[in-house]
Amino acid sequence: MFKTDGEIIVDSLSDVIYKAEKNYIIRPNDYLEIHVYTNKGERLVDPNQEMAKQLSAAGSAVGGETTSDEEPKYLVENNGEVRLPLLGFLKVEGYTLHKLDSVLHVKYSEFYEEAFVMSKVVNRRVFILGNAGGKAEVEGKVIPLQNESMSVIEVITLAGGLDYMAKANRIRLLRGDLKNPNVYLIDLSTIEGVRKSQLTVQPNDIIYIERQRRALSQVLTELTPLIMVVNTVLLLIITINR
Repeated sequence: MFKTDGEIIVDSLSDVIYKAEKNYIIRPNDYLEIHVYTNKGERLVDPNQEMAKQLSAAGSAVGGETTSDEEPKYLVENNGEVRLPLLGFLKVEGYTLHKLDSVLHVKYSEFYEEAFVMSKVVNRRVFILGNAGGKAEVEGKVIPLQNESMSVIEVITLAGGLDYMAKANRIRLLRGDLKNPNVYLIDLSTIEGVRKSQLTVQPNDIIYIERQRRALSQVLTELTPLIMVVNTVLLLIITINR
């Protein structure tokens, strides 16, 4: 799967832009989790849960997804807008989380004294295909991105790591449009390869871990049933002759 002619195909411009931005860019179909506190965050620890209850109730009124045990989550629609408590529809597509916090600080300050806002995207993920965690070659896993700077090694570790059947020197990372993706070849079998592998993953990256082809083991595995049948027939013939 995902074979390439060269060692690496890189869209250097997009990488430079992404590193310069440093923060995740909000996209349609993202789910946002937003916390609003008063007095510059004085009530960040809210023992009576007054703000949480108020925002949760408002979130339910405008269609935010919530349960009794979870914080409300708000979907970014295809037009780039999200519907938030008290504010209604707000265009957020293309915002970094820092910019979103700044905008919401201004918006919610109209309703609360010195509002303090913290927001995050809760559905960013990376796809792992191949021999991760000792599974079969067709195994697939979805790993959520828990922070802004997770490396390839962190993601592979969360997927179960590499076993002796994984080809550690030929790990592929696919990024961008699958019709014309950027492909990175990563070598974790050497120290130099490990240095180069500290590539920060981005949402919707695909990491493919190739399985080693052990010809002798595969041949023996395929011939074992036949050998057992032959042994059974020979034992039967010997028994009859006796």
